[in-house]
Amino acid sequence: PFPRLELAFRDTQGQLLAAGIFTPDQYLQSGLAGMKNLPPQAQVHLSFRITDPGAGANSYALHLLPPGHA
Repeated sequence: PFPRLELAFRDTQGQLLAAGIFTPDQYLQSGLAGMKNLPPQAQVHLSFRITDPGAGANSYALHLLPPGHA
């Protein structure tokens, strides 16, 4: 199954400034929209909108989370 994605932005001291969790319905482009499982040997293109976390954000991390509800 497609994972959920967690995107987190931090400042120079490592303090969390902003974070969000995206479901497959939110990040899959139209060709794969609605699919539940990742096709084998297929390229998958992701697309999602984020709000600018501000000038203090100098790093980010993207984590794969187990499938499920956000």
